[in-house]
This record gives sequence, structure tokens and C-alpha cells, in this order.
Amino acid sequence: MSKYWEPCPRCGSSSVITRGKWFWFLVLFCSGGCMIWLGLIFVPFLFLAFLLILISPLSFLLPKLNQCQECKFAWKVKKKSVKNGNNSGINKTAVEKTTIENILENEPLTKPQHTESAQNMILFNVAGVTFENDEGKDIQSLLRKIGKQIARDNDIPSYSGLTNSEILEGFEEISEFEEIEFGECIVFEKDPDNEFDKNAIKVFVKLDENKKHHIGYVPKENNIELLKIMDAGTINDVVATFVGGKIKEVDYDFEKDKEVVVVKELTLGVEIKVYYK
Repeated sequence: MSKYWEPCPRCGSSSVITRGKWFWFLVLFCSGGCMIWLGLIFVPFLFLAFLLILISPLSFLLPKLNQCQECKFAWKVKKKSVKNGNNSGINKTAVEKTTIENILENEPLTKPQHTESAQNMILFNVAGVTFENDEGKDIQSLLRKIGKQIARDNDIPSYSGLTNSEILEGFEEISEFEEIEFGECIVFEKDPDNEFDKNAIKVFVKLDENKKHHIGYVPKENNIELLKIMDAGTINDVVATFVGGKIKEVDYDFEKDKEVVVVKELTLGVEIKVYYK
């Protein structure tokens, strides 16, 4: 599995492949090579062959992409790193304060120690987040409201409170709901009457005692395993974070001849890790 692998942010599928620069170079170069033989029979193919070979080096300018094999959605590989080892010029306090542990300074949140292995953790992206839920509400709009409410209730600033200058100095990209974790609000509910899958499991976010919001489903490839764990009552902890949504990233403005921060908007999803005994 590629180190750049991540579940599909649109449908939650785990069937994702990474397409790098060398892949596209070889596709173009080899296609051009094959067409040279066709060009011996039909001359126009010869010109097309040379064109493909000539443009093949341009593939190294393309970004690395992940592509879902089920819904065919493609997205740029997320790569977040600090450019300078000492984080020069970055307000570290602003970043650290975004974690729930540091927000609750007087009551630090103690989380169980996890061993992230295939034997005690299930990882998936909530499926169906681009549709309406069982109450007819648009899930994308609902997720944005949930994210803003959690951030507001816990005093977590957007984009970790970083200014554009700080992002330029130390980060390649950062999301609006960076560092928000709301696993304690996740509720799983069996849906045996589901017309498409009798093993379906609904995913809810419960922010208070009076209301829970349906945000999608556990992906089909994960629901049977999760049903067994639910029936056994061995779920130890649930970790939920936002993926996608509004993202600030560093891009190069050729007109201004400098790096700038731009905002892009992807499908907003939820990544869930279920730890069990």
C-alpha cells in the first residue's frame, strides 16, 4: 500500500490507488512508442506518437493524485509538513492550543493508549456524505454546521488560528477544521430495514442529549466487522476527525512572482477510527 494512501473523501471506499509523476510519464512515453509502429501504417499516428513522446517530460509537473476505483473521484495527495525543522516564525502556541487537551487546561483529557494495528482498529471514511440524510437534510451543509459548532463550543479557531504569513512560513496546507476531534459524539445505529444492505450501520453525531444528526453510513466493506464488535460490546474508543472541506494551501502566483495562500474547497468528510478490545 502506498504511503500516500487514504480513504476516498467522497464515498469512503478503501479501493484507492496513487498515480505519481512516473506513472504518467511512462503512460505517455510508452503510448508514443506504440504509436510509432502504427505510424508506419497510417502516417498521422506517427505525428501523434512524436507529440506524446515530446510532452511526456511535462508529466513531472503534475501533482501526485489519489483515485478512487469505485466512484472514480480523484484528489491531490495531502501532504502536510513543516518546511523548517525549527518552525522558525511560526506561533507554536497557536497550534498547540487547538488540541482538546490544551483547551481543557484545568481538566486535561486523558485518552487511552492505542496500538494502531489491523487487529484492534477499524479505519474508514463515512460513506454517503454527498447526499441527503434520512431527514432530507444536505449532509455537506450539516457537517459544516457541526464543525463550526464544535469549534465554537471548544474555542478552537479556524485553520488552527494560523495567519497566512505563518502558513507561508511553515505549512504546505491546513484545513478549516484542523485538529478538531469529536469521537465522543459519534453514535452507531444498526439499520436492518435498509433496502440496499441489511447490515447497514448509520453514523450519527450527538452534540447534546436532545438531538443527534445523521451524517451517513459505515462503508459496506466495514459494516459486518463493526456489527460483530458492536454485538460483542468490545468497542474501546472512537476517534473522529474532519477530512477535506475548506483548505488553505501554499501556491505560486506567477503574476506576483511569489508564494501566496489560496483557499480550495473539497468534499467535507469524516474519518473514523474504531478501537476495540
